[in-house]
Amino acid sequence: MLYHVGNGMYGALIVDPPDLAPVDHEYILVQSEFYLGGQGQPGDAAKMAADQPDAVVFNGYRNAGQCCA
Repeated sequence: MLYHVGNGMYGALIVDPPDLAPVDHEYILVQSEFYLGGQGQPGDAAKMAADQPDAVVFNGYRNAGQCCA
């Protein structure tokens, strides 16, 4: 399971209340973390277990909007 999540198991959570007014656009923001392993390896399980990613990206861009410490 750790490798699935650490290597990009993604999903979207859509909040669509029944009384929401109509909107012009909908957006999805994808936050991902990369735990790089050796060449040809599925990732670094120790980094995944320690929650120490090599990169945190938003919609594929690293350091896009560094909002949180």
